[in-house]
Amino acid sequence: MLNTLFLNLQGMLGGVLSLITQGMLSIVETLKTPRRSTGSSRKAKKDYSKYIRDNKKANAIRAALLTEADIL
Repeated sequence: MLNTLFLNLQGMLGGVLSLITQGMLSIVETLKTPRRSTGSSRKAKKDYSKYIRDNKKANAIRAALLTEADIL
């Protein structure tokens, strides 16, 4: 009976961690969407370089989350 209780708790914990991971991945996908630039070409270049930096950060976060999900 105790073993069944631990298995149920482990299953619930795994489900909660899976939901958290999926939520974080969706947040990362939102970060990856490019922002629209209105204004000069200098501002557009600045916005695009910020988008590239954010995209690199998002890719690193996604890789870490997927690695963590594989471990679980």
